[in-house]
Amino acid sequence: MFLPDRYESSIRLPGCSSDDDVNSKRIYCVVGNRDRTLYAAVASSIIYICLANPQLVLCMYRRSKADVKEKGEYRLLYWRHDSSAICTTTSKNCLLIYRVEVSSDKQCYNLVEPRDEHLRRTSQELFIKEKRPTTSISLSVVARLDSTAACVVPMREELFVCLRDGWMHRILWDGTVEEEFSFHLSEVPFAVDQLQSKPEHIRDRSVHVVDIVYTPLIGGFCFVLSNGKAALLTSPSPRFPPKQLLAVWALQLNDAVCSAANHKFRLIIFGCQNGEIAAYHLDDSNGALTCAYRIGLRIKDGPELLNRVGGVCHVDCFAQGWAFAAVWTALPPSEGSPSAAPTAPVLAIFSPFGAQMWCSLECCTDREIEGTNAYRWVDWGPEGFSLWLAANNGLSILSLSRAISVCNPNMENFENIVLLSSNRVYLSPAKEKERWASAPHNVWNIFSVPNDYISLNWPLRMAAVDRENARWIAAAGTRGFVHCNTATGKWRLFGNESQERDMLVTGGLAIWRGFVVVACYDIDRDREELRFYPLDRQLDNQYCSRHDTDSRVLMLSRRGDNLITFDLDARIFIYGLEVKERSRGAHDHVLVERCAEIRVSDLVPHPACVASIQMTSLNHDSAAAKFCDSVDTVLINVSGRLIMLSPVRREATGTESDDDDDHFQLNQPMLIASYVEHVWHDVIERAMSTAHNKPHLTQALWINCGAKGMKVWMPLFLGDGRRSSIGGTVDSNRSFINKRIMLPFDLDICPLVICSRDCLALGVESSPTFPGGASSSTSTALGTHRSSNPLYNLHRNSEVFLHHLLRQLLKRNLGVYALEIAATCTHLPYFGHVLELLLHSVLEEEATSSEPIPDPLLPRVVAFMQEFPDFLQTVAHCARKTELALWHALFAVTSHPRELFEMCIRDGQLETAASFLIVLQNMESSIASREHAAVLLEEALMKRRWLIARDIVRFLRAIDPADIDSPPRTPPCQKPHQNVVSAVSRRSTLVSPKDTEETDSFVFGSYTPGIIARPRQSHSESTGGCGPVARKDSNAAPAKKASKTQSVDSPPSPNTLVASMHTHLDDILNRHATHLLEDYSIRDLGAFAAHLEFNVVAWLSEVRNSLARVNDFGLALMRLHAQFKWPYPLVSQTVVDQLAKRIEGMRSSQSCASLASMQSASTTGSRLSSPQTEKRSSVCTYGPVEFNEGAVVTDPLQKGRNSSSVSADETLEIPLTGRCAFDDAECAQPASPGSHSYDTISNSGSDWEGLERICGEAAARGTQESELELKFMLDLMYEAGCVDWTFLLCLLRRDFSFLTKHVTAEFLRRCGESNVDRLKNGAEQLTQWADSSCFGYRTLIFAFERHLHLLSETMTSEKSSIGGLSKRKVVAVNVKTSDSEVHGRPNGVVGALLPKVLSVDGENANRNDGIVMSNGDVLGGRPNSDGTANSRGEGMAEAMTTHIRLQTPAESKLVTRAFTPPKENGNASDQGHFGGNIRPDMEVVSHINVDQREQCVVM
Repeated sequence: MFLPDRYESSIRLPGCSSDDDVNSKRIYCVVGNRDRTLYAAVASSIIYICLANPQLVLCMYRRSKADVKEKGEYRLLYWRHDSSAICTTTSKNCLLIYRVEVSSDKQCYNLVEPRDEHLRRTSQELFIKEKRPTTSISLSVVARLDSTAACVVPMREELFVCLRDGWMHRILWDGTVEEEFSFHLSEVPFAVDQLQSKPEHIRDRSVHVVDIVYTPLIGGFCFVLSNGKAALLTSPSPRFPPKQLLAVWALQLNDAVCSAANHKFRLIIFGCQNGEIAAYHLDDSNGALTCAYRIGLRIKDGPELLNRVGGVCHVDCFAQGWAFAAVWTALPPSEGSPSAAPTAPVLAIFSPFGAQMWCSLECCTDREIEGTNAYRWVDWGPEGFSLWLAANNGLSILSLSRAISVCNPNMENFENIVLLSSNRVYLSPAKEKERWASAPHNVWNIFSVPNDYISLNWPLRMAAVDRENARWIAAAGTRGFVHCNTATGKWRLFGNESQERDMLVTGGLAIWRGFVVVACYDIDRDREELRFYPLDRQLDNQYCSRHDTDSRVLMLSRRGDNLITFDLDARIFIYGLEVKERSRGAHDHVLVERCAEIRVSDLVPHPACVASIQMTSLNHDSAAAKFCDSVDTVLINVSGRLIMLSPVRREATGTESDDDDDHFQLNQPMLIASYVEHVWHDVIERAMSTAHNKPHLTQALWINCGAKGMKVWMPLFLGDGRRSSIGGTVDSNRSFINKRIMLPFDLDICPLVICSRDCLALGVESSPTFPGGASSSTSTALGTHRSSNPLYNLHRNSEVFLHHLLRQLLKRNLGVYALEIAATCTHLPYFGHVLELLLHSVLEEEATSSEPIPDPLLPRVVAFMQEFPDFLQTVAHCARKTELALWHALFAVTSHPRELFEMCIRDGQLETAASFLIVLQNMESSIASREHAAVLLEEALMKRRWLIARDIVRFLRAIDPADIDSPPRTPPCQKPHQNVVSAVSRRSTLVSPKDTEETDSFVFGSYTPGIIARPRQSHSESTGGCGPVARKDSNAAPAKKASKTQSVDSPPSPNTLVASMHTHLDDILNRHATHLLEDYSIRDLGAFAAHLEFNVVAWLSEVRNSLARVNDFGLALMRLHAQFKWPYPLVSQTVVDQLAKRIEGMRSSQSCASLASMQSASTTGSRLSSPQTEKRSSVCTYGPVEFNEGAVVTDPLQKGRNSSSVSADETLEIPLTGRCAFDDAECAQPASPGSHSYDTISNSGSDWEGLERICGEAAARGTQESELELKFMLDLMYEAGCVDWTFLLCLLRRDFSFLTKHVTAEFLRRCGESNVDRLKNGAEQLTQWADSSCFGYRTLIFAFERHLHLLSETMTSEKSSIGGLSKRKVVAVNVKTSDSEVHGRPNGVVGALLPKVLSVDGENANRNDGIVMSNGDVLGGRPNSDGTANSRGEGMAEAMTTHIRLQTPAESKLVTRAFTPPKENGNASDQGHFGGNIRPDMEVVSHINVDQREQCVVM
């Protein structure tokens, strides 16, 4: 993986100023020398020599105009292998060879320190420590040719020159021509292969070679002809004499323009005229050049830009073979669009087998470009960390980062993404930390190598990370290495620079048990070694452990305590590592034991062709032979061919040989896969892997094959019992191969990490940003060129691949294993999405196929998905994301959506049913859709799913009358798709229970996974309580409504249907409101009205004398407590007795002064009182209401307090935890009186045993949300004239002020005089209920009962009176009591709270400011001068008739805040307990709240 990581920089070349012509700025090519330290670029008349690091121009050679006119302009340039000379071709018949002198003794670009001390450099980073040798160029040879040189291949001692007249010459670097090796192209025989094909010659003498590359590991020279064909020039002699030549055609290639060689993977890359890239390899059987792959440029963002891309201009392979880069020409704007904006220069990077890693045209639509610029040449920088680009506008360098596994296969099996640049290491953070980042995929841990090391050893060549916990990083440059602690970010360098300078890391790095494992070459002692440096000590050779090797180690890999190496002699060594602890103070020593030696020279054509080598354990037979502990297989990737080496157990023989070659025997090497780039396998041991219950995935071998996609070599286990029965016989060494299967699948990303346990592939993308924009522009010879070079940012991406595996298994009739794998992945959060991807991909492929498929896969996929509870949801989501034209193919297999809709209703999957309702709207008429919506609406209302009900109501009200008679957009599923005919005939009724079982047995055998918990209620007959709940006053069963069809001969007009539809909708809403009111579900009634915009006031006004009457006041009060989670009042018996004696002993007159006394004794204690009550204005859910400061529970422990509730089995339960808001679906499901059809909160009954749980605790008021909800419902009931519920809600809220102020004689006369007697009877019921169930309510009920008695007498006296009697004024005053009097009474609170009635008539009243109620109202205030009462509120009659509406949107939002919608599978939160503020030494009384001054008030 190679990606841009920073920016593209340009080198300012001397002689390329804006005053010159366009040709002087054009760079034709740029080529690096063998060690990539120097780069030479040629313009038309100038040669530039540049330094790779730092990027400086060392020298320039300019030719005169006369010389250019005589010998032609420069075109191409080639280095000699030792960098002592360069050769250039010209536009005329000349070949120029220059001598290059590089002097390391003298340095250029030396900075001179200024005299001013303040301006001198003080930091070491400001000093250029890199070598800057002085360089000079001089002309040495001018070779005049008969024709123009088209291309040249530089050899060690000679140049292979190809002319445009078809001749090929050998010219030495000193200018001598070897005439005996010259030949014409027409003399070369061409054949299809090297064995049986008959050779032929080219008769057209105008054909010549346009590009040639030397491929020694493939077997000759590969060249491209001017007619677009390509061939490989071979010879049995290394000198390639003309008489022994044979050219092998590249089959089916007719448009090649350029070529490059990949030596590691033995590939020849051809760039084609049509913009594609073709790769060929040599067939080992007959020596023919066969096509490995042919790919084109891909652009995800802006594919229309591909129309502007021309042919391939140049291709260049990375020296180590892990990637190749290509540049394209840009087509000019067409005549139809001459004003089209120019495109960016086209550059792309590919993997060895054609997977596109990056393209410069991605996100190119955001880039503003003026002028024409195109890349002409590309060359790789040192270690692949940059690309040197020759363009029409000069020379530029693009910095790159690469995957850490490149050149270090030890890091392939690592779950973190690690990238390596020239001077830094990018490490992805841990997964558990990514969830806290706002942009987790863009966050990297960047570790920059210290300048003291990188300035002398630039660039980094390889790195390794601790695979266990990513705690350590080791990185190696040109010499030595450094390591870093990722937790602290501190690096350790060699203290002795000579030790660092004498060590050359050759085979890679690894970190093992606190040691850095290094395969290196000791330059000072000329020895190849394995070294082990401890991480906890200084980096010094005296602390390291050494192990000598016979040959240079080229790569290494580690698994557990074993190390495997591959050396230059094509030998594989497996070592066992062990740490030997020494005495205290001495450093630990590493013991290295050689376990196995494998010679693979017969399998490897050259050591450079080995891409990776790894150890693993693939044989699960305990009796199988092993190389060493936990290693029974060696995987070696030779030029893309993955070969498996495994040992064989030797048979007991009579004699044993002492020869070393007989100590180990191998099975026949086995080719597992071809075109392999990377291999992943889980490095966790088998016991740990089985603990994750994913043996199929964790023990699989994941293979990346580039453009050919991914492959997985997966074991097929039959279950835990049958898996353990795999025996260990003598001939079972290779039996595990028969229990594995190779499954191919494709990914949209280039994977760097395979997380087998999460079924995720992780990759990296480079996204550009354009900071310059329109502001940064430079003037060029072509006009104004906007320099909008992008900045590149690296971000991680991922892709799930589980659905690909399941599809491949189902395709091969391996549904049993598909179920086992899926059963281990059901815990993944995206498992439902996996099923959706599986269904969607199969449906798209088979439903859009133009030809019938003999054995369609869709029925098997549907049968497989029915084993999981997400089946209905998956089908619904897939249908909504699929084109309507494909629905008939989908529902022909899954049954009609009407049946699926009914299943969702039965299973309670209302969200899924809503999705199917949208599907049915497009498939059936509007009348049928209305019936289905009505069924779903009733179910949603029944289950208190207000949001779904609101959406359905809007859906029904939005039906256009014009759409009622219109036919459905999708025809009914009567004619099945051609690819599902066989499936439908085989499974006519897929969703029936019997047929489902038969189908499962057909597809999956008799296997039943025990791991899958599948509540499949939708696929079985509903019995008993599983069916739809029969609701009171429900006219029809919901399950039967969906099957009704319109069968009338003359349908009514659309307007009539719309009117009937709205009438039917109103009937449903009214019926449900009736049910809620009869069920005493007042809180649900409020939520119902708030969410569905139901005019509950008007409806209640109609039924206030019938349905709105309460028959059982005790049960209704208990239901209110349970629904609103309102705590019950608790009071000690002593306080109650004292209150009763005082109230009974008072001789109260028949006036409202007594009401003031009761009010003061009943309501004050429900709030936190203080000497100066601070009032707070708050807006309730229905109108602005003033709350006292004590009305809101400020203690966080009290915020989540709950009230008691009665369970469905008539046993009252007091839940002490959890909070009941409308987001709790379970708490919001009341029961009908006397019915057990619902899961209820409370029910009838008087068993008060549950209250024992909160005995001894003070029951405070409920939460602020409950307060708002109760106020909302109280206002609704009062405005609608529902006297019973107004009385009960006032009693529940202990709101005596609302009762005395609004529940007046005039209010009762308006609602019906008979309500007085009903309220008195209800008060008697409540008194009896309180005596037996809730003793704390006695005081409250007595006060409310006295108020009703006074109202009854007032109404009776008004009837019998003659004429208008003036109403008496109520005047009551508070009697001040001293502290001694207060504490002298029982509990110190009773006597202080009862006001004294001084007079009945206002004339004899004491002067006072009146009684301040708990809500801020004043009773009995001092009269004004005009005779009116001095009260904050309005008069009782006026307050009764005037109701405050919602005036602002902010007030309206409080309704939604108070009546929050239910959440799916929500759990109660904000749990708390009662009595958080009560001291243990105090006696508990009703509604006591203790302030800081220890003053108490009681209700």
